[in-house]
Amino acid sequence: MVLIIALASKNAILIVEFARDLRMQGQSIHEAAIAAAKMRFRPILMTSFAFILGVLPLVFATGAAAAGRNEHSKHIGMILRVKQLSAEDR
Repeated sequence: MVLIIALASKNAILIVEFARDLRMQGQSIHEAAIAAAKMRFRPILMTSFAFILGVLPLVFATGAAAAGRNEHSKHIGMILRVKQLSAEDR
């Protein structure tokens, strides 16, 4: 949970920094925000997919560590679904 919040805040900070730089170059606020989001889209996707692929072994774990799997995978799945729904709203 903390990792997802940290990733989301890092992405937001970087988008704002890119938009600020574009704004200083003379673009309007709207153009700068759209351009910054487009520039950061690929790295955000790469980070998200890396996180998902890193979590998959926890989801499919068996053996001694499997007892905690059910509790953690439910939370991670819920967080990923909320993230997906918020991305669809944009």
